[in-house]
Amino acid sequence: MKFISTFSSLVFICLFCLSGTAQKTSKDFDLITLDDGVYAAIHKAGGRAICNAGIIDLGTETLVFDPFLSPYAAQELKRIISEMGLPPVKILVNSHFHNDHIRGNQVFDTAKIYSTLITKQLIETSEPREIADEKNYLPGMIAKYDSLLAALPAKDTLKRKQLTMMSDYFKTIKESHKILHTVLPNTIVRGMQTIYGKKQSLILIELGLGHTKSDLIMYLPQKRILFTGDLLFIQNHPWLGDGNLDSLKNSLLQLQTLDAVTLIPGHGPVGSMQDIKTLITYLDQVNETAQMQVDKGIKPEQLKEITIPETYTNWLLDEFYLPNIKFQMNHIIQKNNNRKK
Repeated sequence: MKFISTFSSLVFICLFCLSGTAQKTSKDFDLITLDDGVYAAIHKAGGRAICNAGIIDLGTETLVFDPFLSPYAAQELKRIISEMGLPPVKILVNSHFHNDHIRGNQVFDTAKIYSTLITKQLIETSEPREIADEKNYLPGMIAKYDSLLAALPAKDTLKRKQLTMMSDYFKTIKESHKILHTVLPNTIVRGMQTIYGKKQSLILIELGLGHTKSDLIMYLPQKRILFTGDLLFIQNHPWLGDGNLDSLKNSLLQLQTLDAVTLIPGHGPVGSMQDIKTLITYLDQVNETAQMQVDKGIKPEQLKEITIPETYTNWLLDEFYLPNIKFQMNHIIQKNNNRKK
């Protein structure tokens, strides 16, 4: 995901996990036991993980799915994996190219790192530009959110949580620049690929355009556990600006055909298939609202504010809602123009 405000970089921030059993904790994430040898590392408020990660004990080696935004949080993950007595991490998976899912790669730079070809290409082209941009805008963004927090009434706890998340995100990026260097995926997934282990096996599935131009999921069919990457946000507004709403909806419909019971989103608590239905309803609502604005003759650049439906007012990342509407308005206008040609 990629936070854009003047904004050139996506934040994806999560809630505490509401299900599962906590195995170990750090200041950056809670480690949740999902099944024997299967764990979810869920971003903790105030921590530096930012996205959720998966840890799979394959028997003779450990796999990590999406190793966080901060290399410091990834180092913490590596330490806890070792303390749990799990085998060394020899396999990484990058679900997509957004910075919060790939910058921990450097901590496991001797591992085999899986991604789609498009994701590898996007990391290679976007990361140098994004890191350079971050160094320019981070001081202003940190000052902005610190100022908003200082002026916020103490009783406005939801808004404080929203603003603190954004402030933490930008501060985490700034801290990571001290040691940050880009490590690219080195193993390409095309279509569907099974990774076999002595203890258990899993499937990586390429789903193409959705949240981004290329998304990859991880499924453990015997355990009925699905790691969705950012195709699924739970109790958080998703970011639509690097993908396609219709394709994202189609990807979610494909996820519904899997026999999964436990779903680990890119951001938010561990969930279930019901959370996919909830997100599809959200996408339909965004599309309907965008269509209404276009029908009124409003241009995306003219839309300065819009009311968030009551159903989603308690969701985090509420700053994504207006950009999502404007993004879909642009998409509708482009489709209308293409029909006229």
